[in-house]
Amino acid sequence: MRLYLRLGGTGLDSHAAGLAATLPDNCELFYAVKANSDLPILQTLAPHVRGFEVASDGELAWVRSHFPDIPVIFGGPGKLDTELATRLGARRGIAARRKFGRVAAARLAGPK
Repeated sequence: MRLYLRLGGTGLDSHAAGLAATLPDNCELFYAVKANSDLPILQTLAPHVRGFEVASDGELAWVRSHFPDIPVIFGGPGKLDTELATRLGARRGIAARRKFGRVAAARLAGPK
């Protein structure tokens, strides 16, 4: 993240806090881990975001290993039904409406 490199941790912290403070009450800020998953960046942003958006099993594992309780949105294209089904027990959001039907079907099918 260029902002982190330019501002350093303290600058990123104040920038994220300022950004979060400008959002309306009905808006939640999530950080896309694919932008930069370096732990110091995620640790700096975590207090200011509602959660993290991940797009792969690896990103999800990385976030969960360091932030087990933070909300996660599992986004990105091309999710397999098996990927969606394995995440039903986790707190998360679904980034695309077209996935809702597939998630519902996976929930009805139950564990494999």
